[in-house]
Amino acid sequence: MTNIKDHFLHKFFNPESVAVVGASNSPARINRHLVSNSVNHGFKGRIYPVNPKVSQVLGIAACFLWVFPTAFALFKLVDKTIGLRVSPEEELEGLDFVEHGGNAYPDFEVSSYGGMSTEGIPAGAAAAVSSGYAKASKRVEATS
Repeated sequence: MTNIKDHFLHKFFNPESVAVVGASNSPARINRHLVSNSVNHGFKGRIYPVNPKVSQVLGIAACFLWVFPTAFALFKLVDKTIGLRVSPEEELEGLDFVEHGGNAYPDFEVSSYGGMSTEGIPAGAAAAVSSGYAKASKRVEATS
């Protein structure tokens, strides 16, 4: 038989430390009894009573109320001065070349960026018609 301290559940049932969330000084609260009974009945590990007080909650709120407007103002300042986004032309061209000086996909080309042609049909379809793709596909359909 193996030693009980080698069992994988030994640390679960005999912890080195315990956190009591919601610990209280009020005698009517059960969490106070959890802490006092652990101390009075020989628990040898560390006990961490956790109770978020009003001052901690106010501190979190104060941090948020300072950080959010400050970060928002800084981002707006950067956006208005040097900009956070690239121009629409640079975005269409691709950021690989504009921002990094290289082309990530050298064999990839876009024939049309969408929109409507002057004939009132989608630009991609107009490009296909003018390049002969539509005529070739009709010939293939007719022969099959």
